[in-house]
Amino acid sequence: MQLQRPKTLLLRELDRQRAHLSGLLVAEQNRRAQLRDPSLRQLSAQLIKQIQGHIVRIDARTQAIIAADRELKAKAKMLTSFSGVGLRTATMLLAQMPELANSIAERRPL
Repeated sequence: MQLQRPKTLLLRELDRQRAHLSGLLVAEQNRRAQLRDPSLRQLSAQLIKQIQGHIVRIDARTQAIIAADRELKAKAKMLTSFSGVGLRTATMLLAQMPELANSIAERRPL
């Protein structure tokens, strides 16, 4: 078993936090749809915006980490060369399944 690089571990942590926040966002959006009281709807809207802001900041940090690391940047570029694979999916693969990302990178020329 290969040891994980610190940046890969950080990407994994960021990806997990993003997934958690995405779940919270959906739950709050669903809950807000059931609210009738205007003040509660306003509080819910503020919470939704706050969660969305956290997701944007996590995405920016993740992209900065990948852009600053030559190896991660090359792997992300290769992964996004596949039809239907965007930066979000490439990031998830690099963070959660680095062995798979490595295997794919070794097989597909840029």
